[in-house]
Amino acid sequence: MAAMRRRSPVTTRELKHRHVVRAAVLVRQGLSIRQAMKEVNAEVDPEEHATVGSIHRELHPREGTPARVGRPPALSAAAEERLRTAIVDFQAKGFSITKLHLRHVVADVIADLPPEEQAKWRDRQPSIGWVRRFCQRHSLRLRLENRVESARARATTKANVAQHLSILAHLIKTHDLTAERISNWDETGFSLGSLAASKSKVLIDPKTGRSLSRGVSVSKDSEHITLGAAVTASGRAYSPLFVLPGTEAKYRELEGGGVETPADYLPQDAKVFYRTPAGVDSDIMLGWVDSYLAETVELRRTGKTLVVFDGYSSHLSLRVLLRLLENNVIAHALPAHTSHFTQPLDVTVFGPMKRVVKERVSAYVNNPADVLTKFTVYTACELITGAYSAAMTSANIKSGFARAGLWPLSAAAFTDDTFAISVPYQDDDDADAVDPWEDVHERFFARGESLANSVVVTSTGTVSTTAGCHVSSEAVLAVLKARAAAKAQAARDKLAAAAAAAQKKVDRAAAKIVEAARKADALAERTASRAAAEARKRDAAQARADSIAAREATRLAALATASEAREEAEESRLRALALPRAAVRRNARSLSVRIAIAKRRTLDRTLG
Repeated sequence: MAAMRRRSPVTTRELKHRHVVRAAVLVRQGLSIRQAMKEVNAEVDPEEHATVGSIHRELHPREGTPARVGRPPALSAAAEERLRTAIVDFQAKGFSITKLHLRHVVADVIADLPPEEQAKWRDRQPSIGWVRRFCQRHSLRLRLENRVESARARATTKANVAQHLSILAHLIKTHDLTAERISNWDETGFSLGSLAASKSKVLIDPKTGRSLSRGVSVSKDSEHITLGAAVTASGRAYSPLFVLPGTEAKYRELEGGGVETPADYLPQDAKVFYRTPAGVDSDIMLGWVDSYLAETVELRRTGKTLVVFDGYSSHLSLRVLLRLLENNVIAHALPAHTSHFTQPLDVTVFGPMKRVVKERVSAYVNNPADVLTKFTVYTACELITGAYSAAMTSANIKSGFARAGLWPLSAAAFTDDTFAISVPYQDDDDADAVDPWEDVHERFFARGESLANSVVVTSTGTVSTTAGCHVSSEAVLAVLKARAAAKAQAARDKLAAAAAAAQKKVDRAAAKIVEAARKADALAERTASRAAAEARKRDAAQARADSIAAREATRLAALATASEAREEAEESRLRALALPRAAVRRNARSLSVRIAIAKRRTLDRTLG
């Protein structure tokens, strides 16, 4: 919804052509060209203005086709016209023809030609140049295809939009609603990280070289910011709502001792919320409802007001709808997947706002004064506020309501071309697929009252907003209350089941504890038995050790006694031997005498 890119159902060129055709009709009715131009250009975007020249060309179209110059085409004019008709038919049915498709088809045609005609084609197939010249001859353009989600294409049907307008017509007529009493609420997101990384066209001098821009690191507190806005068909904008990333308000201290918050960089009357991710939930939506009610107190004292929004879940919460209903506010949900052309804010406000934000981010990136600064939430809020002020103008708001067909309530805002996108999904037997848009709208218009007081419930029990829905009606609130009661009962059942499951877990845990205690007791008993057996074994081993030690002590004592006896006998024997030797030593000569005798004997041997 808010995060995806919004596209208008028709291009600016087609809208401008419509104004030119209207002006030509007025001229044929008697007005001058300039008077008709002023008439159709009132309250129209400048890009869509009809000019004097365009009106004159519409009144006086050129007759015939200019003579063709250059070599004749290889295919006949009739064959090329059949090709062009087939391409246009496929486009009208939502299927685009590519260059590859065209070349394959022409190659098949060439294969059926006579040999002399085939010889005119190189390699028996058309070239890229032939495709380009074919497109030039038949006013065809090669453009990037605009792929649309299948859900959006299926929802863009005549029946859905007709029912939506019929319900609104009944509500406006029944409650006498005026432009200042009809509001549109929507939200959109700004992914500053993606915008800082995107590229914009800049002025360069080719002689200098390539254009190199610095990268910007976006802080986490400013990666994504959500804006919620409400506007009236009279061109008034109520206080906007901003959702910033985080869980609490941020602030920073200034050099002078002051403190500032991101709210200081937002519009003065903005309501600021903090949430991660930075999106709108039912609580924040209730905060906006309270703000809206405060700003419309005087208006609601004299009658009801109407709020139109898409079918996002937070917008359709029972709390939000009951709060609106209790305060004299009617709520209407747009047809699902059609907000890109049925929601005024998406049609003319949020698109220009995002373009301005992208331009300002590019200017910030390329500003030398910001080279050393950090891209914070304060910078992001300042840039978004500037874009908000530039896009949230009374002219843009009124144009959005007019182009969405909401005010003045008009089916003329849409044509058969608006619903061409859903043609591939229509059955051949579906009357809405073949009936003109005016017929379908008139058929549903008479059923506005019954449609406004009825409700379609899906198989899951939710309210269907496929074709729009008066979501504050008694029928819708009854369904939502029943669904809320069913959810509450389901929550209670879930809580009871969770309690029962928890009790089972507790019982299983208690049983496990008892089993564990029994096992512990058994283990303790086995452990005590093993300990007693081990003690007995230790006692027996100790007794054996003591016996062995006693025997060993006795043996050692005996050995010691025998050894002592032997030592005493040996000592007596040695003493007996020592006595004669001592007597001999006592009678022996002295050493000096023995030396003198030895010397004399040596001398005698020498002389003799």
